[in-house]
Amino acid sequence: GISVASGIPDYRGSSGSYYKNHSPITHDEFISNPSNRQRYWSRSLLGYKKMSSASPNVSHNSFSYLQSHSNLKYIITQNVDSLHSLSGSPPSSIINLHGVGADCVCMSCGIKSKRDEYHSALIRDNESFFKELQASTLNEEGPDLRPDGDAEVTLDYSGIVLPDCSACGDGIIKPDVVFFWREC
Repeated sequence: GISVASGIPDYRGSSGSYYKNHSPITHDEFISNPSNRQRYWSRSLLGYKKMSSASPNVSHNSFSYLQSHSNLKYIITQNVDSLHSLSGSPPSSIINLHGVGADCVCMSCGIKSKRDEYHSALIRDNESFFKELQASTLNEEGPDLRPDGDAEVTLDYSGIVLPDCSACGDGIIKPDVVFFWREC
């Protein structure tokens, strides 16, 4: 994919996630089981930082250049990494088919928030787990990163506390992206 040169792993390439037999979480798995959400968010604490700190590469910058110097009006992307926006393309000209990974949504009230805010709440509510998670990767090359902003975590995540929605106090918080196998 276009973002591989920015350090974001892909799904379908020769070294992609599918090639390594990784299956991303599905919408139903995430919604139906609190343990799956604990697993997802604990892995995200480790893997999302890489995705959120990625920079646009020459391909993203080329699209931005074409938008400002030609008749190219819109960019339609399945990527959730926001690198087209970061390259200078106007956000109103980008059609994010699968959503934006930097955002979260409450599945009860629909309020949207920034993922960084939710990660801060996760870290605040799970400080000892987060410290243990950081320490577990110090002696490694780095975690096995995945294209969906998660990473392999070998720690027991069953005690991780998932903060509720700050607006309604009850909802499941989900990244504002289309998970695989979601029927729209």
